[in-house]
Amino acid sequence: MEKITTYGPFDLTHGKCKCCGETSSEIVIGENMCADCVQMIEFEEMCMKMMEGGKYEI
Repeated sequence: MEKITTYGPFDLTHGKCKCCGETSSEIVIGENMCADCVQMIEFEEMCMKMMEGGKYEI
């Protein structure tokens, strides 16, 4: 199962990630986190749903 997330230039800004604390030009607007942290959290949530016997929908 693979999920590809694409961010456009209007989705990203420069700033400091509230999750990992790194300064990045890939801060997702509205999340205030870098794209890597957003994807990591989404992956963790997907794994937790699968472990709980939930159904993950793409």
